[in-house]
Amino acid sequence: MTRSSAVGGLLRRAVAAGSAPSAVAAWGTVGQAPRIECAGLARVGIAAREADQDTRYDLASLTKPLVTATLSLIAVSRGVLDLRAGAGEALGSSAASPLAGATLAQLLSHSAGMPAWRPSSFPATKISISWWVPGSTS
Repeated sequence: MTRSSAVGGLLRRAVAAGSAPSAVAAWGTVGQAPRIECAGLARVGIAAREADQDTRYDLASLTKPLVTATLSLIAVSRGVLDLRAGAGEALGSSAASPLAGATLAQLLSHSAGMPAWRPSSFPATKISISWWVPGSTS
């Protein structure tokens, strides 16, 4: 069994077991076209559409524990990041920014008062956090 068919089989089994409505995996080597496997429906209902290589997933909730927290803790262990620092100072935001009053530890631990979720159906360049007040609960 080739790696591609093994990955495709894994995705199809996961979708069939109800783990997710769809899945897309891509992998490869520098200088070569990536291999891509897809399974399931990216959209269900009347406008059903199968998952394909252009299917996008909102991974915002996974980015924090898998990437942001890991890199932050590596930076702390190397002495280049202080979680007690104000986010405005650490991220170069102005004093007028909503981020200025929160610490990095508050942002990473979800205790800065930012809303848990916002719709991701619009481009990232259009997102504004002017509605957020550090330490608020809404």
